[in-house]
Amino acid sequence: MTAILHLSDLHYSEDYHRTETMYSPLMAQMTAPLRQLSWVLEKTDRKYDAVLLSGDICEYGTEEEYRKVHELLSERFGCPVIVTAGNHDNLKELIAGFGLSTVNGELFEVHQVNDVRIICLNSGHPEYNDGFISQASCDLLEEQLKTEVPKTIIMTHHHLLADQFSLPCAAYPDRLKEIIERSSVMAIVTGHTHHFYQGSFAGKRYLTCGSLSFVVDRDKTGKLLFYQSPSALEYLIDEDLSYRILDPEKEARSIGYLPIGSD
Repeated sequence: MTAILHLSDLHYSEDYHRTETMYSPLMAQMTAPLRQLSWVLEKTDRKYDAVLLSGDICEYGTEEEYRKVHELLSERFGCPVIVTAGNHDNLKELIAGFGLSTVNGELFEVHQVNDVRIICLNSGHPEYNDGFISQASCDLLEEQLKTEVPKTIIMTHHHLLADQFSLPCAAYPDRLKEIIERSSVMAIVTGHTHHFYQGSFAGKRYLTCGSLSFVVDRDKTGKLLFYQSPSALEYLIDEDLSYRILDPEKEARSIGYLPIGSD
């Protein structure tokens, strides 16, 4: 059996005031995401074969910060840390900090963890905050899936289902669904929304991981409430994939409100 920990949306920074945004004052009040990871892990003592990070790893993204996150997680878990980019990530710095590789300019990595293949499909693009999966990435995915590996997981950052969340889903070619539908892919896993979700995409199991940083929801008055309720996902893969939500036995911690219209 292969055990995998899925983390998402750390929004890590050593200085949240470095770049002033509408989020900065609130994020500066957060309990640090790696501290929240410790709370999440109180529910398990399992040794993992890999850790997945599905994007928005750093809030501003310096090479040094990416390298630090990589080193801290690698030391903590003693296993491969597999990543993809989010809309808050700086691609150049992420690639340098994690030592990632590109194929014809596309960020596309494939990892083998025991008998499980992890395909990292990039949806992070500087011109598309809501996410964009290119034709070139679909070409690479299609070519990779020509090799049948029944235990295959595709990881991307942005959610792929239009009705899943209030934010728009990623833009992608129609053929993405066709490529995945006719493959033996076991599951697609994402982040971005900061909310857990389970469903189906192209006939395959589809899971979105919660966040290790913050969550945003509308309260009863319609205002955007910014709070902390960290969670992660644990995957156990044998003949099938089972999952468990890891979240601490703590009440959600309210931090404040975002300006109306900031979503």
